[in-house]
Amino acid sequence: MIERILKLDEIKEDSIFLWGSRQTGKSTLLRTLFPKAQLYDLLKSDVRGLLQMRPATLREECQMLDPGEVVIIDEVQKVPALLDEVHWLIENCGLRFILSGSSARKLRRNGANLLGGRALRCVLFPLVSAEIPDFDLMRALNNGMLPRHYLTADPSRRIQSYIGDYLQQEIVEEAVVRNLDSFTAYTKTVRRKVIQSPKFYFFDVAIPCHMLHRVPLQRGTDVFGHAMEHFVIQELRAFLSYNFKGEKSFSYWRTLDNRYEVDAVVGDVEMAIEVKSSEHVVSADTKGLNAFGEEHPEAKLIIVSLESKPRLLNGVEVWPVELFLKRLWDRKII
Repeated sequence: MIERILKLDEIKEDSIFLWGSRQTGKSTLLRTLFPKAQLYDLLKSDVRGLLQMRPATLREECQMLDPGEVVIIDEVQKVPALLDEVHWLIENCGLRFILSGSSARKLRRNGANLLGGRALRCVLFPLVSAEIPDFDLMRALNNGMLPRHYLTADPSRRIQSYIGDYLQQEIVEEAVVRNLDSFTAYTKTVRRKVIQSPKFYFFDVAIPCHMLHRVPLQRGTDVFGHAMEHFVIQELRAFLSYNFKGEKSFSYWRTLDNRYEVDAVVGDVEMAIEVKSSEHVVSADTKGLNAFGEEHPEAKLIIVSLESKPRLLNGVEVWPVELFLKRLWDRKII
């Protein structure tokens, strides 16, 4: 079994909303971390039916627990009315809840009680490189990082089923929501005007590759370069969420004339990162970072590449992708 980085230590003092796309492993994680917790699995039709018919059953049963005990409600969005009971139990019985689901937006659309700040927000992402012994970059780009997909030799049929049976339905449902989470542009400018429109990434690198029939990926192609950029962004997003709990911003930078671009800006210009799927980075590859550095000289400038060894080029740190990822998760990059 793969050990996940997310430990949900916040439960020692607070209740938690645990969000994450389907098949990221939320249910497995909760059962592993809290094997003795009282669990309500709303995927079970009998459990869901009982609580839908009479949500007060949750309150009546949980009042028999001792203060400080942990209660898990898995797939909480299936019975939103339970959140009123959870609210009461937190306030009056001192219980701590972990409420897991795939999307908070579904609860908001139903006008559900989101507990008014009484539960912290945590997110479980797909697997990350640091969780996988003998991590394989090509496997990650072709299979993606959802556990069922990465861990099988050929996940094509699983991924197509995932896209057809779940993802398309989710996209249709979420299309009515305009304020989607996006990868926003870093807009603090000194001289150059910058684009302020957001960029969007799928939560897992393999999803767009399979939707557009771009697998298997081949090194040296534009498609491979896009996938590698996507994957590094995916890893950075998970790293910042797990380690900084939303306290460190994450954006990108592109000038209005499209001459210069940086794939990722971390913090308040703490670091700028460009991804190049090249085995030999040349001076021309540093122009976007150098332009950014002219406006923000305090920023560390990094290129993530397919080179075999790290080096310094025009004031830019050039890192092999696997070594960059290892140092990232060892907290030696950020």
